[in-house]
Amino acid sequence: MSSQPARFSQIRVLVSIVALLWLLGGAVVLIMGAVRAQRSFDQGIWLVIAGGFFIVSALLSTVLMMLMLKIEDHNARQHEVLRDVCEALERQRTQIQDIAENTRISDAAKSVAHRDQELSALREALHEDIRRNDWEAATRMVDEMER
Repeated sequence: MSSQPARFSQIRVLVSIVALLWLLGGAVVLIMGAVRAQRSFDQGIWLVIAGGFFIVSALLSTVLMMLMLKIEDHNARQHEVLRDVCEALERQRTQIQDIAENTRISDAAKSVAHRDQELSALREALHEDIRRNDWEAATRMVDEMER
């Protein structure tokens, strides 16, 4: 991973140049105010304040611009990652649908394969009810089998 992001490199250079010029302008005004403040305090103090304001605002705007570019870069990376996650989920969705289809086929195959065992279990239960002379239970079982 490079230390300097490639996105918006021209904007980063432009912001740096403008901030540097703004800082130099603030320094010039600050120095002029300091020189005038030695002669007359009232005239020079306002230039010192203005120069300080220029310097602080240049630093603050540079930091804010770099922060906004960093946030935008982070959002772009998050967007790409989210797109990759969506593609992976789509691939998994089709795989899960295939697994579900295979499970349904397996259930049908199990039913066919175990049909003889199920029928013999039902016959045995019916014979047991008849041996116990439980005619109602046997009749109900036959009715259910009929459905």
